[in-house]
Amino acid sequence: GMKNTVIRGVHGLPPDDRKSFDETTARDMAQLSLACIRRPEIMALTGQRELQFHPDGPVKANTNKLLWRMAD
Repeated sequence: GMKNTVIRGVHGLPPDDRKSFDETTARDMAQLSLACIRRPEIMALTGQRELQFHPDGPVKANTNKLLWRMAD
């Protein structure tokens, strides 16, 4: 349903050519947000304060500072 969105890169960084930026609308981002909050696994993953990507890797802190202000 996100008909006004074009994603050209997967990393969120500016494009190398400084011309082919990702494009979207507030309505499309609202649709994406609604789809995400309806999936419990996405909410559980994004709500973690810390995450370890690999069993032997370092523990990384979530950069969403609001998670640190909310009660458990």
